[in-house]
Amino acid sequence: PFEEAHLIIHQPTLKEIAFIGENNFFIGCQLLNFSKKIISSSTDKIDLSDKSDFDIFMSIMMDSKSQEIKNQQICVRMVLSLMFPQYTISFTQSGIVFINEEDKTQMGTITNMNFDIFKNILSNMFCLNSVSTEKEYNPAGKLATKIADKLKDRHQKLAQLQSNKSEEKISILCRYTSILTVGTRKDMNDFLNYTVYQLFDEFRRYELKEQYDIYFKARMAGAKDMKEPDDWMQDLHNPNNNHQDK
Repeated sequence: PFEEAHLIIHQPTLKEIAFIGENNFFIGCQLLNFSKKIISSSTDKIDLSDKSDFDIFMSIMMDSKSQEIKNQQICVRMVLSLMFPQYTISFTQSGIVFINEEDKTQMGTITNMNFDIFKNILSNMFCLNSVSTEKEYNPAGKLATKIADKLKDRHQKLAQLQSNKSEEKISILCRYTSILTVGTRKDMNDFLNYTVYQLFDEFRRYELKEQYDIYFKARMAGAKDMKEPDDWMQDLHNPNNNHQDK
């Protein structure tokens, strides 16, 4: 439940994410998780103190001139369609509006008031902090700088966004699924029914167990002066442990 917006969020499985593609999925997630902190400080120290993250995000989503931004907008809409399959979604000046497909009544809205809460849910649900540490991937950065220039009425020529063709494609979900399939001797189809959160949880546990097994075998073979690994049965989501989603 996303109570603040009066909405119900569906956690998509890896199989459902595959319908839009992993690269499009993370592009959409990163833009939905937008923060003006990612704007480079070298951009003439643009002052955005009077603009919220939601204001800038909506400016990006309402932009109709740049084809590059339109591609990012499509990714956002695809991710939202996975998270809210029971609603028709539209972007208005007031926020992101969700309409019941059956009776066409408005069910909820994401606005300035609840955008930060939504971002927190999104980040936890899709382990976005883990993804960013796995690989630096932030397509929203240049978008943010570009829209910031527009908000400050700057008229100089803006740098072109890097095209999707030149971006290195990421395949974190695919790679984790492949590793766990071989490492745990499970059917890959089992993992395709996992959510992103479940996949990352099992992968972290698998890593810890592998480290423990390697340590145990080495000690049995007579190895000494080895650092004892972390307890592989620890609470992964305890902030005092080293393997939580940072």
